[in-house]
Amino acid sequence: MTYTERLLAIVQVYCAATGMTREQVSYQVFRDQRRLGRMAEGEASITVRSFDSALIWLSANWPATEQWPDYLHRPVDVEVAQ
Repeated sequence: MTYTERLLAIVQVYCAATGMTREQVSYQVFRDQRRLGRMAEGEASITVRSFDSALIWLSANWPATEQWPDYLHRPVDVEVAQ
């Protein structure tokens, strides 16, 4: 599983848990509602810094009732860039 696939998978879990759409999460994380969709289609990529920022945002906003997927290390004690 590539890091792009892992990010898209964790976003899918987050969307299912929160009721948000992938476009809504994409906007919250990247300020671009189409970025995650374009990544899923192989039409876009992100930098390591953007990947890290996405994981930090997801971790900070992860529903307390959901377990973080075990295929991706969860960032902890990291200040979230808004």
